[in-house]
Amino acid sequence: MAATLVLPWFVEMWGLTPLGFDAAAGFAVGELGAQEVAGVEGGGGADDLAGDVEGDGETALEGRLRAQGAQQVGDSGQAVGLGPQGLVGGAPQGGGAVGHAFRAAGHFEGRVVAAVAQAEFGGIDLLVAVLFATSLYFIMGPGGMHSFGHAAYFGLGAYGAALLIRHAGVPMEAALLLGPLAAGLGAILFGWFCVRLSGVYLAMLTLAFAQITWAVVFQWDTLTGGSNGLTGLWPAQWLSDKQSYYWLALMAAVMSVWYLRHILLAPFGYAMRAGRDSPLRAEAIGIDVKRVQWLAFVIAGLFAGVAGALYAFSKGSISPDILHVSHSVDGLVMVLLGGIQVLAGPVVGAVSFTWLHDVVVRHTEYWRATLGGVILLLVLLFPQGLAGFASGLIRRTRV
Repeated sequence: MAATLVLPWFVEMWGLTPLGFDAAAGFAVGELGAQEVAGVEGGGGADDLAGDVEGDGETALEGRLRAQGAQQVGDSGQAVGLGPQGLVGGAPQGGGAVGHAFRAAGHFEGRVVAAVAQAEFGGIDLLVAVLFATSLYFIMGPGGMHSFGHAAYFGLGAYGAALLIRHAGVPMEAALLLGPLAAGLGAILFGWFCVRLSGVYLAMLTLAFAQITWAVVFQWDTLTGGSNGLTGLWPAQWLSDKQSYYWLALMAAVMSVWYLRHILLAPFGYAMRAGRDSPLRAEAIGIDVKRVQWLAFVIAGLFAGVAGALYAFSKGSISPDILHVSHSVDGLVMVLLGGIQVLAGPVVGAVSFTWLHDVVVRHTEYWRATLGGVILLLVLLFPQGLAGFASGLIRRTRV
């Protein structure tokens, strides 16, 4: 939430204001032939990355068991605006097949999110997953930077908020606002090194930094509680009711996803795409590719920290497991399952993964193998992701 206040200043400080990018980014889009038809982002498909899905897998289940009064949710999704255009906001008002396809994808995305969020109070976990996946998509799709360690920023945001309460004695509201800044600072440090590499080397460096962060949190008993984590991280009195905290999480998630989408459709977003598609040409027309990628890394880390802070206060406790590589793999699966080539991909992927995870855990003892098999089947059937397949199907039917 503090991200929406800090980012405009940070962008201006770097000299990356929209006006500074207008000419260069506009020329880059035309020169590089950016593939932005019907919301299709260039970049790798679902077969670019692979990983084993593992972890404790109890998040969605715990959220459901701890939720009370689920019947009160009712039409909450529609009431707050999870309507036809979904969490990522309105579609471009383009005409013809392009505009219709994007708007139809927005309808599909909004209905899926609203239906699942209304089903139970585990919707808080769903909203956290959506924000986490969208922040990872921000650098993977338009940025072209594959990260194997995105859970580090999720965990830094959670621990930042928790430590502010435990050691600084700040109110919960202030901790929720300031906690994600710890993730932003970590992204500034790690991102400075990561953007100097590309491809597999960049991905492995993100994994290395994430493992270092996890090890520090796991072993620093006096500060982080070590393997026991930190407890007693409950919301303020006016948010103690689950329904009240749900509305706060919904507002934070919607605002954050909308802001990330706004950045991607702004000149800065097109500068990211230019640096991804042809770094040499982008540099030739005046775009500082490394600086753009670094700032994109910081933005993604900051919003992952927002998701982490929301998670901490929804559970009341945190442990080093939230920084583990398995959580990063979950984020990758969400993005790839939804589709890395469309803006709605991380939202659809997070909803699908969370729902599948919850259903499989409830119905089988061997849920890890079952969930992995289902995801493998979906990836083989829909190599462009669920949202990518739906977008392509809509385009074909309207031509």
